[in-house]
Amino acid sequence: VLANALKVSKDKIESKGIKSVRSRVTNIKNHLPNQEMTVADFVVALKKYMSEKYEMTDFVATEEDEKAILAIQEEKNNSWDWVYGKNPDFNIKRNRRLKTGKIEANIMVEQGAITSIKFFGDFFGVMDVEDIAKKLVGVKYQKEDIQKVLEQIDINSYFLGATLEEVIDILVD
Repeated sequence: VLANALKVSKDKIESKGIKSVRSRVTNIKNHLPNQEMTVADFVVALKKYMSEKYEMTDFVATEEDEKAILAIQEEKNNSWDWVYGKNPDFNIKRNRRLKTGKIEANIMVEQGAITSIKFFGDFFGVMDVEDIAKKLVGVKYQKEDIQKVLEQIDINSYFLGATLEEVIDILVD
């Protein structure tokens, strides 16, 4: 991971007389005067050095700062759009073996919403599972929204012997 983070052109490395980027990377511990320094000791020493060299001071958040941070977290970071809506499109295959058979769902999600879903398995039902798939297209890929849709139908007609909770758990965490 570190070598990938330090990608440098081969000619630049060779012009410096270095075999590879990896050969330039060492452990901090090897450069410390006290080889027995703990991570906590290192943090204290680094902080002391930086504050002396760059006249740094500790930042202590006020109660107002904390409230502002929590407001931003609630407004932005806890929103579905922030957590899921900006994710890249993805396919997910989920399955579970129930006492009445195996149910597998292949789900395509784009911009956080289900765009297609196909059910497979050796389960029984009197209704065509394609009906459920159609109802789930356009639904946000989150448990609450999927549950709202599935609560409106008789799950047992599609997946004989399965409960609503089991089917939801197959589709989403």
